[in-house]
Amino acid sequence: EDDKYQGIFFFVWSEKVTGSLTSYSVVTFYIVVVLGIGTVLRDVIKVGPEQIFIKDMPKPDSLMLICEGILISRLENNLEREEQLYFILIDIMRSPEIIKMI
Repeated sequence: EDDKYQGIFFFVWSEKVTGSLTSYSVVTFYIVVVLGIGTVLRDVIKVGPEQIFIKDMPKPDSLMLICEGILISRLENNLEREEQLYFILIDIMRSPEIIKMI
């Protein structure tokens, strides 16, 4: 009985697949996976030149204080001060010159 089971055995299991799934070629797979997903990953990872001054800011303490002021104003329900601080923050973030001066 032991001689009957010597060697390498392959067990193959497959499901019935519709013809539309098997009609796709390797080129279609390449386009979808490599170009599609690769483009999304590149956009997520890539830092544009317009964001370098924000990401490489040496001391963001003053901006953090403005953000904390916005949060405190919201918690105190002082919506006018929250809005003022928010627009100050937006003006700073839109101007690389102001960020360089900070």
